[in-house]
Amino acid sequence: MLPDQVFQMGAGGLEQVVLDLLVAEDVMAELLGRLGLEARRAACRCRRSRASA
Repeated sequence: MLPDQVFQMGAGGLEQVVLDLLVAEDVMAELLGRLGLEARRAACRCRRSRASA
């Protein structure tokens, strides 16, 4: 969204943009957390397979 569009929407529009950004931040944090968990699981599987080989 362009700054001019936000300005034209007024305070209510700006509030909605901020809320949308906060939701997006939460979603990204959740996704990054899941990716980190999957990476740790993959590393454990890799170590176990090397140990048993």
